[in-house]
Amino acid sequence: MKDIPQWIYELINRDRLTCSSCKAHFETKDLMAMGIQASTTKPHNDTLTIGLFCKKCNELTIFEIKEMTLLDLAFMLLDDESEDKIQHKEEEFEKEIGRKKTKKSLPVIKSKITVKEIQEASEFLKNIKTHDEFLSALGFSPEEIEKNKKL
Repeated sequence: MKDIPQWIYELINRDRLTCSSCKAHFETKDLMAMGIQASTTKPHNDTLTIGLFCKKCNELTIFEIKEMTLLDLAFMLLDDESEDKIQHKEEEFEKEIGRKKTKKSLPVIKSKITVKEIQEASEFLKNIKTHDEFLSALGFSPEEIEKNKKL
């Protein structure tokens, strides 16, 4: 069967399910059916079931897994599919990032500003006492500074 949630296969392997007739252990390849049906026990609620076919005695054994409606099953399958797609996209992204890291990097363009110029500008800014002095250093005229002052 195709597109069966992985946890169903894990359940078959983990719980070592056996045939109701001959007690042979089932394997994941014996899965023949999965669906929702009324439970065999009262109050006969909808139940997720799986059917495993025994090749030894040619019998189909139905296992009731858990109480679940058809709508619940549909949403669970959609959630599983979405998680798989997200994980696949994340893996693709990681591979792409890895490829980009291995590509030749572009040459680093060094600044044309010297360390001396940076130090001089830093000292100049440290010595400015007022905002007006700073604006004046940027090239604002005294008239522009006065005009834009807020009271």
